[in-house]
Amino acid sequence: MTPEALENCVLLAGAGLLLITTSMAYGADLTAALEPFRRLRFAIAFPAIWMTLQILPLPLSAANPIWRLTSNAFGDSHLWGHISIDPSRTFASLMAYLGVFSITVSASLIARDRRRAETAFLALFAMTSLLVAVVALSTFTPIAILPSLDHQGSTALVAWSGLSVVLGSAMVVMTLERHFTRREASHRPTDFSLAGRLFLTILAIAISVAALASIGSTRHLIPTAAAVYSIFFVAIARRLGARPWPAVILFSIFALLLAAMSFPYGEGPLPFAFGLSSENGDGALTIAMRALTDTPWVGHGVGTFTSLARVYADIGISVPVLPPTTAALVAIEWGIPALVALILASIQLIVFLFRGAIRRGRDSYFPSASSASLLCLGIGSFLDIGLLSPLIWVVAAVLVGIGLAQSSGRTSSLDS
Repeated sequence: MTPEALENCVLLAGAGLLLITTSMAYGADLTAALEPFRRLRFAIAFPAIWMTLQILPLPLSAANPIWRLTSNAFGDSHLWGHISIDPSRTFASLMAYLGVFSITVSASLIARDRRRAETAFLALFAMTSLLVAVVALSTFTPIAILPSLDHQGSTALVAWSGLSVVLGSAMVVMTLERHFTRREASHRPTDFSLAGRLFLTILAIAISVAALASIGSTRHLIPTAAAVYSIFFVAIARRLGARPWPAVILFSIFALLLAAMSFPYGEGPLPFAFGLSSENGDGALTIAMRALTDTPWVGHGVGTFTSLARVYADIGISVPVLPPTTAALVAIEWGIPALVALILASIQLIVFLFRGAIRRGRDSYFPSASSASLLCLGIGSFLDIGLLSPLIWVVAAVLVGIGLAQSSGRTSSLDS
């Protein structure tokens, strides 16, 4: 077992222990908490099934061509192969996925109570804002708190900045909605605590926008703009009493237009998946395009891009271990059909949360923020590799868990 597989097994064990402990503590909410997951069973099950298929021993005729070449080289006609060129790395990726999913279920159980959901949400916003502020301070000022950012660190900061802006926008909506609701009920004037919360939230948003504009390109602003637009769209649609499905359709039209604007089309077998790769170095782009040209429809195996880079790199040229974009990585490791399936699964999850936010009587900002965050990260995956940060996976998993837990309430029903 590789060190990476061992680390992910430890992650899975820890996440599984967290899930068991949470289930024991909040067992009464278990049935209700799992209902949204039943609705999303395709989106949940597909990645695990696909990675398992890539790991299973298969006849050489169905395996990756590299196993047939290995069989011929050793003269062993009875050798079985795999879809993945490195099953141990694909197994490590499967363990990581199961661990992240366990975190999502645990977060959903904890966030069934709106007070716990709000506490978790505030903690996530504070963490993302503080992280962006510290990294930005170290990067753009003489105060060197952290080492200088490499390319992967820069793209991760872009993703963190986008998340901070999205969560901050949801905080603004939450603060204003609660203020107006309480003022209508008690007729009290605006207090200074409201102004203080809004000031701190807007300050955090401003810092994140500045970091995003300084490190990212103009196109990097589009995913964040689409996500923020979706949050305020939900707030306005709820105020106007819009029905869920017409609101979803109207928003989808605008979201697709914004997404199309952010994709820089180029040459190659899958041009829209290479995003801003011209800024990332021609070596990574060349290797990725070569690998994608030879990619079978079932992919080369999740987690195997580093091994593939050694195969497709020019002789005498250093091998970049990073792909140009997350979407290109998925297309190479998972296969193009799986990329399409993952896009559809992501859209299903985003629409489910968005529709839940429209139908939610109060606390709609939780599923709204979750949907917007996934939209921001999803569009951004076609622009750079920011989504490859494991910490972003964990934060996204917690956000999804909170959003699913709060996507239904007394004024809404999953069956409606």
